[in-house]
Order: sequence, then structure tokens, then C-alpha cells
Amino acid sequence: MYRHENQIKASRTADEVQSSSAQIVASIDDLLKEILLRLPIKSLIRFKLVSKQWHYLISNPRFYSKGIRIAHSCNGLLLCSSFQARDNNQTYYVYNPTTNKFPILPKLDVGDGISPRIHGMSLAFDPAKSFHYKVVCVQGLRLDMVGYQYECEVYSSKTGSWRKCGEPLTAHVNFEDGVYWNGAIHWNNNGTGRDSLYFNIGNQMLRIMPIPPIDWDCINNYYFGESFDHLHYIKIVGLELHFDVYEMRRDYSEWFIKYNVDLHLLLVLILR
Repeated sequence: MYRHENQIKASRTADEVQSSSAQIVASIDDLLKEILLRLPIKSLIRFKLVSKQWHYLISNPRFYSKGIRIAHSCNGLLLCSSFQARDNNQTYYVYNPTTNKFPILPKLDVGDGISPRIHGMSLAFDPAKSFHYKVVCVQGLRLDMVGYQYECEVYSSKTGSWRKCGEPLTAHVNFEDGVYWNGAIHWNNNGTGRDSLYFNIGNQMLRIMPIPPIDWDCINNYYFGESFDHLHYIKIVGLELHFDVYEMRRDYSEWFIKYNVDLHLLLVLILR
């Protein structure tokens, strides 16, 4: 009897110590964050119901900035992915900061080529036209040791599924930096080809657009993006303070110089 009571006391003591340790960990926000960041997205969604503290930690946008990569953004929505996995094994979801919701995208089908990988994920969302969004994925299939053949798949939040679009193609563009403008996702040339590409979200067709009239050999840095419903390209050569801002016409006929910028005057005013 006495021995049995000691065993019960020892068991209670061990449970109390374990419970106390768990409470200490749970009370330290930074330590708790580091533990939660290592969990799958589905578990995090469930764990938001554990307590108000956990709900606040997991719902806080700063929490995701530590453990999740923002792959793309479009008109207030963020396309995010986890750091723990690579390429086709990554978990992708779309985060809406306004509603604080982040639906998970279904897994992509892995291609049949050698070493298939995702080369770009771009978000297309126009709240003026629809509350639904689409995600364009460019998957590369390595056919040999030299290059890739690419194919596009489109996810629709309306249908909740992926759909392959068009035939596989070869291209020399930077699929990682997609820009949504004029109802399409645009990818700039990577400096080795003659053209850039854009994918029309409406008819889900891939089209060619001209590259900016620049000398690629002397480009150290550049900007390619949308601003006030216009597609712009800025070339920056070395440390020069004088540069041109190119704009694409809506019919994709050409790039033209929209602005000619000279920052020398601004530098003089700053140094005064």
C-alpha cells in the first residue's frame, strides 16, 4: 500500500513538472513562436482555437513574416509559401489581411519530365471585376542537362482546382517576377532572348510582347512593375543618376519613354 502510494505521488510529481514546463513554454511568446513556426499550416489553423493567446500569435502578420515566404502580391492579397519544403512540396496559400483568412491551395500534379520544379507562382486579383482570384503557376520540366520546357497551370478560387493551359513551350524569361497588369501576368526577358511574355487571365492564352529597347550587357539593376495601372520598366546602369522610365502601350505594340529622370538636382539639394 505504502509503495503504491509513493508510486502515485511520484507519477503526480512527474506530471506536475511536465505540466509546469509546458506552461512556462506557453507563457514565453518568442519561444512559443519558434515552436509553432515549425508546424504545418493545417496544424496552425487548428491551433488557433487553443486559446486567445495562440489565436493572436498565429493570426498576427508578423508571425508569418518569420516562417513564410511571400511569393507574390496583387491588389491587397498575398501569395505565400512555407520555408520548410522546396518546389512542388511547398504549401501555398493566399492570405487576405483584411479578413485574416488564408485558404490553402491544393497540391500541383508533378510533371513527367526530369527534375520538375516550379519556376514561378503569380497572383491575379482585380476586386473591381470579381471577388475571386487566380494563381498562375509556371512549372519547368528539364528535358536534358541544358534547358527546360515550361507549362502553365491556373488555379481558380471559384472552382477550387488547378487547370493546365496550352502546350509546353521553351522561353527565356524570368518567371519568378510576374507582374499583374491589364488583366494579364507579365514576365520580363532574362537577357538571353528576343521577347518577353504575358499570360491573359481571361482567355488563358500566352502571348509575346516586346522587350524594352535597352542594352542588356550594361544593366546592373532594373525595375519591372505596375504603377497606377501602367506597366513600367526602369533601367539603372551602375551609379548613374540619370535614367529613362519606359511604359508599355495597352495594345502591346511597343515600349516608349514616359519619363526622363535626372536626380542630380535632387542630390545637390540634399547636399546643401
